[in-house]
Amino acid sequence: MKSSVSGVCEYCPEKAETNLYHSNLTLTRTDGTEYMGLDSKLELCGECYEKMVISEQIEYWKIHMAEERNRSS
Repeated sequence: MKSSVSGVCEYCPEKAETNLYHSNLTLTRTDGTEYMGLDSKLELCGECYEKMVISEQIEYWKIHMAEERNRSS
């Protein structure tokens, strides 16, 4: 993980050590604004970074399992 410059999480606006996260997801911030992650980097604190990675992994496996169900049908 590469450290960023500002040190403010773009998801939960907490001042903390942050990392840049490359995402293709649309993220709704806690203040209600949306962030388009496609082809851009989002600065996240450690907790939000982990949540985003977990969320992407869950979506990946949902898609993978659906494809497997379609193949076996």
